[in-house]
Amino acid sequence: MPIPMESRDLRENQQPSEIFVSLIKAALEYGDEANPRIDEVVYDISLGQIDQHMRKIQLDQDLPFKLTIIRAREIKDESTYNAICEHYSISNVPFNPLLQTKVYFIETTDNAVVFTPIELERGLVNISVELFDRENTIPEIFDLYMHMGKMNMSDIKFVKLNK
Repeated sequence: MPIPMESRDLRENQQPSEIFVSLIKAALEYGDEANPRIDEVVYDISLGQIDQHMRKIQLDQDLPFKLTIIRAREIKDESTYNAICEHYSISNVPFNPLLQTKVYFIETTDNAVVFTPIELERGLVNISVELFDRENTIPEIFDLYMHMGKMNMSDIKFVKLNK
């Protein structure tokens, strides 16, 4: 499995939310067919902590795009997990349903990205952020999005609009 040269250690005083926002922002602003994906390895974090930070980003509307929607889908089966790992060139990381690995869909008024954290080992997470479209997104991720269903009242969250 290739590990990007630029990996981040959270002990270097950078908050995970800042890392995630910068990755998402870069993919939304600079992602194109030539550079559809950004990969980053983050140390000292769990998938549960990533989920909390993604909820905070949604609530606080930390991204510089108006009315950002972040929705997540859990990867519940091994075949989908293996296809996603293969797409992101991750090998020798077995599926563990107890980890509750999720794929996040970040939608703005103009574009959308897929944010996928995969735990390589305890405290070491590979994060891939790529544009969400039919040409670049693998069918397994596209199916996760399409089967999210309609939003319910419980999906509606209040966000902070005044900064």
